[in-house]
Order: sequence, then C-alpha cells, then structure tokens
Amino acid sequence: MRRRVRFIAIGGWAAQALGYDLGYETEDIDFALQRERGNLDLVSSALTELGARVWTQHERSFAFGHDGQSLMDKDVWNLVCEYGRFDLSYEPAAMGGYEELLPNARKVIHRSRRR
Repeated sequence: MRRRVRFIAIGGWAAQALGYDLGYETEDIDFALQRERGNLDLVSSALTELGARVWTQHERSFAFGHDGQSLMDKDVWNLVCEYGRFDLSYEPAAMGGYEELLPNARKVIHRSRRR
C-alpha cells in the first residue's frame, strides 16, 4: 500500500544511493522523519505492514505495539523487518531535523510495479 510518509533517507545508505564510495557497505538505512502526529500515524501503519520489530545491539529483535503518538515518545527507533535493518529518527546527530534537511534534500521518485 502506498502512503505519503514525509521522510528523508540519510546516512551511509543515502550517500551510496547517490553514488558516493564510502569504502564500506552500510548495514542499515537511516530515515529522518517529520515529527508530526499525522505523519507518524502513517509510519505506524507502514511499520505494521512491514512486520517491523525493535532491533537490539545483541542482534535480537522483539515485537512492539505502536501508534503515531508512541512513536513520538522516543527520539530514535532501531528496527528490523524481512528487508533488513533501519533506523528512524527526528533529529539525527549534527544534521538537524526533517525541516532543516528538507531544503537540501534530493527528491527521488520510485515507481514500483503494481501487483
């Protein structure tokens, strides 16, 4: 299902996607989210559909209940789903938040095949 989540891909994966050679392969994808309840309700719905789980440093994961409000209660979420690991944050270190990153973000449109 397509949602209109407001996010910006950041970090190593985003740099590699733009063609930069970091000299290493990143292990996850980092996203800066717009911290607004309506947006986070959409994120919560997507997380449910993905079967996202909280990921720990001990390489374990566990299910968690969430909605837009509860996603606002923590600054960073380290998650995993069948597609891999990803982090959600609102104000990544030394980057500012979604609103500050937005003016310099590159818009990428992905057109997926409909099933």
